[in-house]
Amino acid sequence: MPYFEKANWLDVLPEYNPFKYNSFPSTAAFQTASLTRAVQTDLARVTTSVRRVAIPPILTFQSIVDATVSTPAVVHTLYDQLPTNGSELVLFDVNHLSGIDVFVRASDRSLVGSFLDRTARRYRRVVVTNGSPGTRDVEAQTIEPDSIGMTRRPLGLAWPPEVFSLTHVALPFAANDPLYGIDGSGGRAGLLPIGRLSPRGERAVLTVGTDTLMRLSSNPFFPFIAERVGQWLGMGTIEQSSIEPPLGSGVR
Repeated sequence: MPYFEKANWLDVLPEYNPFKYNSFPSTAAFQTASLTRAVQTDLARVTTSVRRVAIPPILTFQSIVDATVSTPAVVHTLYDQLPTNGSELVLFDVNHLSGIDVFVRASDRSLVGSFLDRTARRYRRVVVTNGSPGTRDVEAQTIEPDSIGMTRRPLGLAWPPEVFSLTHVALPFAANDPLYGIDGSGGRAGLLPIGRLSPRGERAVLTVGTDTLMRLSSNPFFPFIAERVGQWLGMGTIEQSSIEPPLGSGVR
């Protein structure tokens, strides 16, 4: 029915991203929700049965603040249900030197503290956060499985001064990605430098909200992810060029 045509879409936005759709159909949302419920049901069944020991190890990188995936659900619904099987959860904290802590929800601010509490868990816990309140340099704070002792390792990486957190879409892309990178060249083949957009001007002018255009789309800590994934796979450190296809290949 033409009158209800817009009900087919959750969002209808200009399509400026060459590797993904910006508009979101309602059918896809329904299918995603159904799949999520099915996976959660199966996971609950497996983790309470003798098959629990057969669950393979899982490595996850997750931003503490995530508008798409619930971080508490990743911690409690998934990881806290896993057996001791070598799994690892890496959380990226917010930038505590950005001055935005006062604007972050209390539940998000308290999540790191509860995640690193003195309770032994069956998986490896890692938090990437400011090394101290007065620096943008970050460190990895790690607690091994079935332990409560923490080790701290400087990563030789730092928060960009204008960035207050990571995002769901930023994690797998390096800062120098030509399209999504905050330090990317952009403009190649006429592409919009999505990662470097920082629009300022009059309100209610743009057809896409500034919160969308200014959403971080690359990860300043990507070298740490490449290192950790390489170690996980027994390959040492994976170079960026070996896991990112050439721009324009149509594959991400």
